[in-house]
Amino acid sequence: MKISKLFIISSFVSLVFITGITMATSFQTEDAVAVNILYKPVIEDMSLRRREAGFVSENSSNVNRGVARGVARGVARGVARGIDNQEAKITPLPKIIAPLTPEHTGITISTQPKLYWYLSEAWDGNISFTFNKVGAVEPIIEQNIIATDTNIHQAGIHYLDLENYNISLEIDQEYEWFIVIVVDTQQRSSDWLASSTIRYIESSPTLLNQLTQTSKNEWYKIYAKNGIWYDAIQNLSQQIAKQPKNIKLRQHRASLINQVGMPKVAYYDEQ
Repeated sequence: MKISKLFIISSFVSLVFITGITMATSFQTEDAVAVNILYKPVIEDMSLRRREAGFVSENSSNVNRGVARGVARGVARGVARGIDNQEAKITPLPKIIAPLTPEHTGITISTQPKLYWYLSEAWDGNISFTFNKVGAVEPIIEQNIIATDTNIHQAGIHYLDLENYNISLEIDQEYEWFIVIVVDTQQRSSDWLASSTIRYIESSPTLLNQLTQTSKNEWYKIYAKNGIWYDAIQNLSQQIAKQPKNIKLRQHRASLINQVGMPKVAYYDEQ
């Protein structure tokens, strides 16, 4: 009887121990999968191009790094709204607007890619989109983004489809795109904006070969390791849109965003 009890206790302890090891291995495997989604820039020492409205990491030293339009302001600003003599109401600006791009010029192999961006809080005012060739005086397009949810731009990750704007990229031409909240139409230096750059290149035979040998659901991994940022984020984000509760996919997107220095944006997918 005593031997039987000892056997049962021993078996139970062994089961708990084995289960613990299995769970730990499972967590390590998931972590390893996320870590293995690596982005490798085509050119390592590219100049910084990305601008963010707000602080995208704890180590951010300024706002809108490199902006030439004087928009470096504190993140606690707001927009005064009032009618006639009524007391104006201060509406706080979103703490962060950030393009989902690397700090340098991102690469695409599509002539009409989607441009993904992040908004930390909902915004019920206008947000404009500007797209132009780098160095050009006049933009290719400049217009307000249509909010799909009762005229409110919801917090989260959004995208702009260049196909919807009838824009096709020219090969090896660098373009710049802006997401802007106009605080004061008479004082555009106060714009709360984010921007980034993009360049279209032809796909190499090596990349095409890798893609043909890989499931389309895994293409983002191929794009990332070949430095094709925009296509990696697009392929991954389109899958997340269809499977918003897929933890693995969201971990992978968070991993990529963390790798380009925006942990506060990555947190959106880590929650």
